[in-house]
Amino acid sequence: MFMRLWFILLVSAISTNVEAYDGTEKPTTATNDPGCAVFKMYSVLIENDRDAAGQNITVFEGSTCDLKKSIKVLYLKNDMGQWFAGLFELYLFVDNGTGPDGRDLTIYDLKKKKQVYYATYSPIMDPRIEDNALTFYKDLGDLRDKEHRNCPDAEKWLHESGLGYGFEQKTKVDLKSMTEKTIGKVSCSPRQ
Repeated sequence: MFMRLWFILLVSAISTNVEAYDGTEKPTTATNDPGCAVFKMYSVLIENDRDAAGQNITVFEGSTCDLKKSIKVLYLKNDMGQWFAGLFELYLFVDNGTGPDGRDLTIYDLKKKKQVYYATYSPIMDPRIEDNALTFYKDLGDLRDKEHRNCPDAEKWLHESGLGYGFEQKTKVDLKSMTEKTIGKVSCSPRQ
């Protein structure tokens, strides 16, 4: 299952059906010129970086992306393939990466105007918001499992498909307290 994040909000393709992490707010309006998505409390200007893969993201208070009429809350210059991944209440979600594996997610608190959470996640499930919590599979790396004892299919993936592997664990982040809780057992999956 590949990431649904190839939605990559291209300025030329932005619409009121902006896809982001499941459970994030849907914009009330969106425009193509420039790429502006208006949400309940904020507006987000999304501009493709001309020099690298990714987007420059500017968040404003209110219902316009007009620099002259709005108060800028946060500006994120593209750094290593960052993509707008949604808003939920006071939180901005940014996804980083240019391929399916080893993607990063960052949460910004728009009231505090700063980053409040960061993790690398596994592509076996898209991050989603449910019950005021972000749920995803946190990437745990290879756990120094050189003999593949903890991943029974690793040999097959390595030799038959040329894929690596990594470990992950389902994780839930409470968006009110930013506390992280792991759920279930550690599992492994193929990686590119």
